[in-house]
Amino acid sequence: MRHARPIRAAVIGLALGASPALAQPAPAPGWSPAFDAETIYRGARDMDGGGAFSVSRNIVGLGVSRSLGGRDSIGLALSAGLSEYDFDDTADPWSGIREYNLSLPIIVGLSRATVVMVPSLRYAGESGVDLDEGETAGVILGASWRFGESFSAGPGLGVFTRLAPEDGYEVFPFLLVDWRVTERLSIGNGQGFGASRGPGIGLNYRLRDDLSTGLFVRFDSTEFRLDDEGPAPGGIGEDKVTSVVATAAYRPGEGVDLTGFLGMEIGGRLTLKDSGGDTIDRRDYDPAPILGAKLSLSFGS
Repeated sequence: MRHARPIRAAVIGLALGASPALAQPAPAPGWSPAFDAETIYRGARDMDGGGAFSVSRNIVGLGVSRSLGGRDSIGLALSAGLSEYDFDDTADPWSGIREYNLSLPIIVGLSRATVVMVPSLRYAGESGVDLDEGETAGVILGASWRFGESFSAGPGLGVFTRLAPEDGYEVFPFLLVDWRVTERLSIGNGQGFGASRGPGIGLNYRLRDDLSTGLFVRFDSTEFRLDDEGPAPGGIGEDKVTSVVATAAYRPGEGVDLTGFLGMEIGGRLTLKDSGGDTIDRRDYDPAPILGAKLSLSFGS
C-alpha cells in the first residue's frame, strides 16, 4: 500500500493543478473529498528590452477519490485560479488570466508496478475569452516499478494540445521516483505547488511526524488565450520558467496540511503570439523571488 502514496502525489501534483490535496494515502472505501486553497506571489522582475512585471496568483481546488480495492483508485478534481499580471514601464500585453482544470486520475496497482493515467481538460484565458477559445486537453501517463522496500521509479509522459493548432502538441517526459534514503530523508516528485503541467523533483526531510521541510525544482510552462482588446487581439500569451523553492509543511491534525514555500524563479521567458500562433514578441526575464502558502484538507482517508 505504501507504494501507491508517492505515485498518487506525483501524478496529481503534476496533472491536477490546484488539487494536490488528493495526494494522500489510498482512500478508504467510499468517496473521499478533498479541498485546497493556495496563494502565490511572484516578485517583480526586469525584462530584456525594458519593463518589468510581477504576478499574484490564487487557486482553489475540489476533488473526490475512491478506492477500488488494493492500490487501485479513481478520482475527479476541479480547480479554478486567477493570475494577475502587473506590468511596469511597458505596454500591458495581458492582465488577469483565469484558469480552470478538470482531471480524472486513474491509478492501477499491479504486483510490482503502479500504472497511472490522468486525462484532463484545461481552460486559460483573459476575461471575455470563450471556453472553446481557451481550452486545451491532454493526458499524463506513467508507470513505476518497485525495486525494493525503499525505492521505486519509472517513466512518465505528458501530451497536451496547444491553443494554436499549428504549434502541434506539448510533449514532456518525466521520471516518477520515490526513494526513501533514510527514515527521514526522501527524494521524489512531491505534491508540487501551484497549478502546473511541468514536472518537478526534490528532497524532503521529516523533522518530526507533523513537520517536514524540503527543496524542490520544477519547470512550468503555461499558455493562455488573450481577449480582443490588447496589442494581440485573440492572440496567445505564454510564460515559461523554472522554480527552485524551499518548503516547510506542517500537519496540525489528520487530513490538515499547511505548506509554505520560498525560492527563486530562473530562466523565465514571456512570449506574445497572434491568433494564428505566430510570434510577435519574446522576452527573457531576470531571476526573481517566488513565495506562497497552501492549505490542504482531506476527509475520509
